[in-house]
Amino acid sequence: MEFMKLDFEYSDDVTVINEEQFKAHMRLYEGYVNIMNEIDCKLATFENFDEANATYSEYRGLKRGETFALNGVILHEFYFENIGEGENTPEETVQEYLAKNFGSFEAWKEHFIATAKVSRGWVILCYDVRSDRFRNISLDAHDLGNIALSVPILVLDMYEHAYFLQYKDNKEEYINNFMKNIDWSIDFNLKPGYIMGLIGPNGAGKTTLIQTILGLYQCQEGNIKICGFDLSQEEKQAKDQLGFILDDNIFLDHLNGSENAKLYGKYYSNWNPTVFQKLCKQFEVNLLKPLKKLSKGNKTKFQLAFALSHGAKLLVFDEPAAGLDPVFRKELLEIMSDIIFQGDKSIIFSTHLTDELDKIADYITFLLNGKQIFSLSKDEMEEQYRLVKG
Repeated sequence: MEFMKLDFEYSDDVTVINEEQFKAHMRLYEGYVNIMNEIDCKLATFENFDEANATYSEYRGLKRGETFALNGVILHEFYFENIGEGENTPEETVQEYLAKNFGSFEAWKEHFIATAKVSRGWVILCYDVRSDRFRNISLDAHDLGNIALSVPILVLDMYEHAYFLQYKDNKEEYINNFMKNIDWSIDFNLKPGYIMGLIGPNGAGKTTLIQTILGLYQCQEGNIKICGFDLSQEEKQAKDQLGFILDDNIFLDHLNGSENAKLYGKYYSNWNPTVFQKLCKQFEVNLLKPLKKLSKGNKTKFQLAFALSHGAKLLVFDEPAAGLDPVFRKELLEIMSDIIFQGDKSIIFSTHLTDELDKIADYITFLLNGKQIFSLSKDEMEEQYRLVKG
């Protein structure tokens, strides 16, 4: 698959680097993308394997160049995405995790700045999966110093080309300006007709993000818009467009399906009891049974029927297939695909099951300790991060 240059745009609100420095840096990044495509093309057609050796050979050069160029692409993309506009702080969950590893958020900053001062190439705040902790690491080159089985969280380019046009030899001012303008936000956009999967380890922030979208948690920064309605300013209109299917049933367990629908349906402007009855019949949900006597699968179907009966355009699933048998998991994925087929609805779902992503997700957003690591189409993720399936 061909690597494509991501379109980063310069903003006058960015104070870390000026426009001249930004444009020069973007040309360098574009060069790494082109070189990576050239190396991939040569590797795909290479045939002289008998001449490969560790002292000097064409194949050795290609393999060394592959690591160098690929990290050059990926690290630059993280770097540009990490540059924010004005001072901001990470969510409390991120600060708490940094404090757990470094003593406090302020102590982490001291460590990160010191690591930047000694680095000749990159300084990276990464999540070390093996040790389950954050580390600040220094790379003197793209392919020198990285830790296997680690995930970049925050990346700062310390090569002179990153700052010299603007800051000359004042490396410390460049570092301090970067620290004041880090983009810690979770930022993505989902259009009608598409499905986005949220992934990440336990405690990554998936459920917190979903509960924030549902209005159960309040945003500390930024805003959430659903079908153009700002959740904080136009809550009624936004929630009219929102349907949810949660792992934990939030309806009243002692009431049956019909009683729950009658109780909660009145809160939605476009509630349609006829559609609800039709969907429950289609999903084979017994509306006369108390919800506590329904199977987990039928409770999920009940929530889905309710969400689709008030005209919801955005459906939010929190671990919808957790604890369900494989037969119903397959059925649920088929239902989700049918919902999207009409083109006027979108789905966000969190999952630990990678086969679900393969089958139905159009976009994938990876969260780690409350921070968005990436939000890409599935094709882009497989292309840029070389997804390993097994």
